Amino acid sequence: MKRFALLVALVGCGSSQTTGQIPRGEVPASEEAPEAMGEEGDPNAPTPFTAAQIRDACPPGRVDTFRLSAEATMQMAFGEHTATGVRFTTTVTAGSQAAEPEEGEATWEELRLHASYPAEATTIAEETVETPAGSFRALHYTVVDADAQTTTHAWFAHERPGPPVRHRVENAAGEVMSEMILESFTAP
Repeated sequence: MKRFALLVALVGCGSSQTTGQIPRGEVPASEEAPEAMGEEGDPNAPTPFTAAQIRDACPPGRVDTFRLSAEATMQMAFGEHTATGVRFTTTVTAGSQAAEPEEGEATWEELRLHASYPAEATTIAEETVETPAGSFRALHYTVVDADAQTTTHAWFAHERPGPPVRHRVENAAGEVMSEMILESFTAP
């Protein structure tokens, strides 16, 4: 469950509106950062944030709550924070039953790499996404995995480096297999 919670939290119902298309391998100049851009010949698309941007936006006390289904939520609370990594606690609640909180830790670079997708399978668009927590300007990553016959959509809000504010996985028929959406957040 710990691995799932970290993966889901770092890769998030509302509607989105396309406001522009960003060519593969590029990010808006205002968002450009060397470690997010990748290097020439890198097989992965650029990540939406640098490790430093994630570190600065996820101080101790930041708590994000995601809706996983009609009955389930996941809360991610950032705790002990260093220059290289963070400790966090995730708690999944289904109905009125809260699972035992799980503690984890990761480096900022590990968190950045959770948003690393193969360049040839990834399209990045500039969009506005609506969530219960608000409306966000975001980079919408669409990743088509032909082998697994799935499409992953992840919306990373410019003003909230870290987990996507919305994340959805669909099968080849377009049916939603999993979804998480930012329901609320608190910041210290």
